[in-house]
Amino acid sequence: MRIHLIGVIKDEADIVGQTLVRAVEVADHVYIRDIGSTDGTLDILHEAAGRYQNLEVYSEPAPVYTDALRRSVFLKFSDRSKPGDFWGRYDSDEIILDDPRDVFRKAGPLDDMFWGSFYNFYMTEADVARFDENPALYDDATPIEQRMRYYINNWSEPRFVRDHRGLIWRGDRDWPSLVNHCTRFRIGIAHYAYRSPKQIDDRLASRWKISATGDTVYSQDILPNFRDRMMDTSKVLESAEDMVATAKRKAVERNGVPDVSWRDRIIPTTDLEYHTPGAPLVARPDLLPDILPNDGTFKRGARHVARRVLGTFQGARREA
Repeated sequence: MRIHLIGVIKDEADIVGQTLVRAVEVADHVYIRDIGSTDGTLDILHEAAGRYQNLEVYSEPAPVYTDALRRSVFLKFSDRSKPGDFWGRYDSDEIILDDPRDVFRKAGPLDDMFWGSFYNFYMTEADVARFDENPALYDDATPIEQRMRYYINNWSEPRFVRDHRGLIWRGDRDWPSLVNHCTRFRIGIAHYAYRSPKQIDDRLASRWKISATGDTVYSQDILPNFRDRMMDTSKVLESAEDMVATAKRKAVERNGVPDVSWRDRIIPTTDLEYHTPGAPLVARPDLLPDILPNDGTFKRGARHVARRVLGTFQGARREA
């Protein structure tokens, strides 16, 4: 059993050096494609590749980030994998908390897809007060675990897939097709999407511009009522299409210029848990979205199981 992590990164210099430490620790191989960083991210990645033998970095620009870009990394390095290995997603603002191997061992032999259990950290009114008193506390040099203290465990989505002979990653998909079953066991992940005033403002500026001019729309960073949407993820899932359409119209109307700042991306401390460094995080399985056994990407059924076991897709298992 080997673990292969795929990362597609752009302009994450403030955090990638910290999260990579855990990524190279849990994975046998980490493959990262930089898609056009201009903030020093690529220098950090190359320096890290010189220290970690299991880290490989290359640059291949892309006009905009999409989840489907990970497929290109998979195809580039898929010959290094064999059935029984695992492919996972590495995002530079995430730290894998659990040892994925422990979760893989608990799963059944036909459990192919593994979801993450996300502990999402946010800026709060307490952080606003600390920043206003001493902005240096939120500099990039401050370790992320010391900087961010408030979180909630209320999100889940796919993060690992088991390799097998029938695995195919189609060009328009975020994850491979012909996955037999999503296991009920989840892998804990700390997520720092909103981690400093500068980073949040940069995120808003970039995502508003992309949403106004391209096909990708970041509704969570455009629409109002940020707190309500982040705290009740069921509303996000139920109205995703309407949210995207509304966010697109707003971004276009403002020519991609945000009408919000980092101070509009604050979550009250009363909605969150407080993390004391070294203490375990509080899990909230009651707040997590249900694991979907079949959402149109992950195919099930007797015919697929037979193909998976017999390896009848072996000749075209990587690309379709």
